[in-house]
Amino acid sequence: MAKQRNWPATCRVAYGHIYLYGVNLHQFVGGAFFQDHDFCVFTEEQGTYAADAVLYDYFLVKRIRLREQ
Repeated sequence: MAKQRNWPATCRVAYGHIYLYGVNLHQFVGGAFFQDHDFCVFTEEQGTYAADAVLYDYFLVKRIRLREQ
């Protein structure tokens, strides 16, 4: 989609867990959906961030800050 919209960013698919204020949200959601949930990681001039369609659709979360490892 980034290529179709000519966004000046690279994009890759990643798998991981989502944290809110240091709390892993996956422990509160049952089922297999969040067990292997994927999201997109964008890298552009302003930095690197993640985006998730489900979080945007339900909670209007546009950008997800990535945790340093």
